[in-house]
Amino acid sequence: MPPKTIDILNNYKTYAVVGATTNQEKYGYKVFRALIDAGYTVYPLNPNYPEIDGIQCYADIAALPVSPDVVVSVVPPHVTLSAIDAGHARGVQVFWMQPGAWSEETVQKCIDLGIEEVHENCIISAVNLINNKAASC
Repeated sequence: MPPKTIDILNNYKTYAVVGATTNQEKYGYKVFRALIDAGYTVYPLNPNYPEIDGIQCYADIAALPVSPDVVVSVVPPHVTLSAIDAGHARGVQVFWMQPGAWSEETVQKCIDLGIEEVHENCIISAVNLINNKAASC
């Protein structure tokens, strides 16, 4: 696991998950739950749900009551691309793109906008690593 991923998890405490879901078999739920269980403040983003596990769900980044430090994307790259623009408008510092959520275009967009990005690394494995749990993703 690259050191910057551990630094992000140690230094940033507020996360938004684009593509959070109530379906416990999907990564949108697994990522959301892993962050909650690790003690982070997490805002689920999905226009299809009013709440997930009792936590209010928001339609998109613009609807959030605060600007998260980190946005985690678990949606296809073309949706991630739109979320990057919305995150930039809210002052998001880090965009973490789960496997399958990134493309060369999304990575370049983050670089062009000055947003720190992580791709090819599963946030669940990183969270488990810093909490002395078995990595899984």
